[in-house]
Amino acid sequence: MLKQIPHFEILETFAAEASQLFVILSDAERWPADSIARVLVVRDPGYVQVAFHDRSRASIEVVSLGFGKCEVKVTHELLPDAEAVTEQKKAWRKMFTRLRGQVER
Repeated sequence: MLKQIPHFEILETFAAEASQLFVILSDAERWPADSIARVLVVRDPGYVQVAFHDRSRASIEVVSLGFGKCEVKVTHELLPDAEAVTEQKKAWRKMFTRLRGQVER
């Protein structure tokens, strides 16, 4: 029997231009200080893949919705267990709150 590899998707809408979010998300040095991510792939427009210390990774897609709005979709995969899924969902929500403070004025 194959073991399920825990993963999740999370979607968030921002009142900001997609380019603003893309610039931040594609540069790990612009992430909050307590985020431990390493950027693996950056493809313009709007795709970033990052890796974390637990060997999980996340694909991030930033899509313009027009009129100064955008959507960020995170697919986080290769998590070790369901507890890690819960913790990473909390971490992404916290990240989105911080990002919102940076780009929404």
